[in-house]
Amino acid sequence: MATSQILNDRIRIKSMMKESTDPEEKQILNFRQEALKTLIATIYGLYNHPQYRWYCVEASEAITAWGRYFLKDSMRKAEMHGFRVLYADTDGFFVTLKHETH
Repeated sequence: MATSQILNDRIRIKSMMKESTDPEEKQILNFRQEALKTLIATIYGLYNHPQYRWYCVEASEAITAWGRYFLKDSMRKAEMHGFRVLYADTDGFFVTLKHETH
């Protein structure tokens, strides 16, 4: 199974979670999407490991660069919509809504 298929499956499952009203089903779907997330992260890690059969530092760097780009772009968009970034790391960021003073 290709990494892109795993990612597409995760996106599909997350969409199903949003539509579900059954808490038990949501929990099962969440476990599934978390498992796929872990698998995707593992594949990234393998590209960066010299003993991996398809070791490719360029692929690893490209994955990191795309992640950094999307994270910074999302933070910029959040700030444009009135949020203030509190914290950011490689996995995401936390924001708060800016309070207007009068």
